[in-house]
Amino acid sequence: MIRLAVLSEIPDLWQLVQAYSDEIDPAGQKPQERATKRTLMALIAHPTSVVLVRDQNGSVQGLLAGSIGSSPWADTRIADYLIFYLSPACRGGRAALSMLHAYEQWAASMGAEVVGVSDTGSQLGRLLKRQGYQPAEQKFLRCL
Repeated sequence: MIRLAVLSEIPDLWQLVQAYSDEIDPAGQKPQERATKRTLMALIAHPTSVVLVRDQNGSVQGLLAGSIGSSPWADTRIADYLIFYLSPACRGGRAALSMLHAYEQWAASMGAEVVGVSDTGSQLGRLLKRQGYQPAEQKFLRCL
């Protein structure tokens, strides 16, 4: 089941953010617990943000967090996500697609005309292309 996160789930969401970081960028910047929890609380509370969770038998097994903003280049509302992560136990099947569709529906209900997501070099890129997304840029990071 895909649903909105609640504040009491912040500890579970923190665990997923850590797992995401370990999997996607094991040598990079590590999330800090206090800052991450503060960000998650703000996203849950803010009217133009969303934190969706994949609830599997009462256990939070995935999250997709994002917000709506305006394009600096056009009069367009854009939904952009901060994190999209499913625990390995939830991968395969339609879990990622269900979360993506829930995010798109939320974005449309908020008046977004564009939805932006990032590919972390995982299987997500193939799913996104099948859903009609096109690559726009790639982000590079370097820890100093």
